[in-house]
Amino acid sequence: MHMEILEDKVIVAKKQFFEEIKIQYLNFILFNEIKQYIKLCNNYNVNYEFCDYVSRHFLKSHEGSRYSLIHLQKWLDINKEKLNKLYEDFKLDKSKYKPSIYLQL
Repeated sequence: MHMEILEDKVIVAKKQFFEEIKIQYLNFILFNEIKQYIKLCNNYNVNYEFCDYVSRHFLKSHEGSRYSLIHLQKWLDINKEKLNKLYEDFKLDKSKYKPSIYLQL
C-alpha cells in the first residue's frame, strides 16, 4: 500500500484505505470461520498473517463483484484441502513462503 507521511499524518489513497478496511474485516471474520476447517496453532501472529493472506486471495477471486459471508463459507468449503496444505506450509516458513497453491472458486 502506498502512503505518505505529511506533518505527522499518514496520507493514503481513498481506494486503498477502503480496500484495507475490507481486508481487516475479512481477517476478523475469517479467523472465526477458519477454525472449522483448520486446526490452528497457538501462534497468533502466524494465524493472523495466514488469515490476512487468505482474505487477500478471497478478495482477489471476487474482484469487481459483490460477495457475502455465504460466499466466503462456500469458498472455504471448496478450498478446504488446499487451505490445510497451505496453512501447514505457511507455518513452517512464512517469511520465505511463496504460494504454490492457487485457491479457486
